[in-house]
Amino acid sequence: MHNLKIYRENPSIFQRYIALTNQKPILINKVCKKILENNTSKKLMLLDIGCADGVVTTQIIEKLGESYQLEVTGIETSTELIKCFKSRTNHDINFINRNVESLDKLPKSDFILIAHVVCYIENLESFLDKVIKSLNTKGIALIVVSNDYSDDKKVTDSLKKYNNKDTLSTNIKKILSKKNVKYEVEIVNSDIDISGIENMNENGKTIIEFFKHEQFVNISSDEINDIRNKILNIANGNKKLTKREDYIWIFKD
Repeated sequence: MHNLKIYRENPSIFQRYIALTNQKPILINKVCKKILENNTSKKLMLLDIGCADGVVTTQIIEKLGESYQLEVTGIETSTELIKCFKSRTNHDINFINRNVESLDKLPKSDFILIAHVVCYIENLESFLDKVIKSLNTKGIALIVVSNDYSDDKKVTDSLKKYNNKDTLSTNIKKILSKKNVKYEVEIVNSDIDISGIENMNENGKTIIEFFKHEQFVNISSDEINDIRNKILNIANGNKKLTKREDYIWIFKD
């Protein structure tokens, strides 16, 4: 589980990091395609857990707005990111400015997006129970986590003093199987541009902050060089890391 401290103190770090990847357009297209293929109703109740600054949610709204009457809820712990979200859309969105684990229940939903959030969840089984319970009949949830063979996970693992035998993706699948919940796993690739760490420009600093989970000014020169060298070694000189993600699609009968 990741520490939420860096997220609370410097929430923009994750948005700056994701901007160096092509993850978001891939995610948006896959979510919209899945909804259009499976939801035949004219109404759609959409929940984005960890909606951040709304870049993903607002583009999903734009793509689906002509096909559905949308009811959208965003859950986000950062007040700063919710303000950014509100500034980019005129859509009537229900915002919940809370840690999702502090909620007794989640809003009823036809589709729930949970992208790179479960790494911050303390009680995974309890959280998944709430997700499954909140899905309407024929509802779908998507959990996005790093694949075990993703280059960025290799970097993260190389910085740890030990590695857990069971990965986050494995634990999610074990819990879902134990509860007899129907799910499918799709492996999705995207790219991370790490060219900024060569001359350590602002993009390079963002990458170091992301992998260390600390603000750049608090990281020693030795640690910076260590992280930089590990990233360049894994990237094999092409100035990109291949990010592999497990898209865990959950289906409610």
